[in-house]
Amino acid sequence: MTIGRGFSAWIATTVAVPLLALFLGPVAAGQGNSKPVVTIDGKRVIASNFSPGSTIVFFSVYIAGDGYSTATRSQTFRVTDDDKNGSVEIEVPGKMPFRSVWIAVDERNGEYAVVSPAGYQTKAGPPPSLRKHGSAVDEIGWPGYGSYLLYVHPGKGAWTGQTFDGNSSDADGRADYVTSFALAALRPVVAGNSDKPADLTPGGTLFIVDAFSLKTFVAKVDGGLLNGAR
Repeated sequence: MTIGRGFSAWIATTVAVPLLALFLGPVAAGQGNSKPVVTIDGKRVIASNFSPGSTIVFFSVYIAGDGYSTATRSQTFRVTDDDKNGSVEIEVPGKMPFRSVWIAVDERNGEYAVVSPAGYQTKAGPPPSLRKHGSAVDEIGWPGYGSYLLYVHPGKGAWTGQTFDGNSSDADGRADYVTSFALAALRPVVAGNSDKPADLTPGGTLFIVDAFSLKTFVAKVDGGLLNGAR
């Protein structure tokens, strides 16, 4: 088992939000015993049942509070399974956020698992709307005031972004309760990776997390999803 105490990529962003009541429920499950699983043990996040030698990207969106207000942040870690046993883990700096979503995804093939700490449950979010510019499907719209995104593209690595409705990061430039991501604006998890995807293609894996409710959308990009692009 490889333990990632450091990380090659770390991103933290903050937005102030009102303190919200919690929705409590069972822990979000992995994909099954024979498929990738991610678990939380104290401050450790453990990804298991991945292909031996995989490079795993851990992506988390979480809400931290001080009793008066809350802030939403994201963290990204990248760890390689040097032991080739199909399992890696990270140790979270500071306290494990209770209100959090943790994604572990294989950078090579997009296999993934998702979990939240025991006692906290997030809900599934709606599918995105995809937009074309010319023939390229290169913009992703999702309902909400703020959203975080992770996209793993075949052969081009992992990319992240965040946007808030109506501000300069919002690709459609409108305050319309839709957060829009332009692929051209995404940041590489591996610093210096300039091989940015120009469009969504079958085989990619897309994750979007709402900055306020932590509702989460996950999908393998396929022809059905792409055919809905307008």
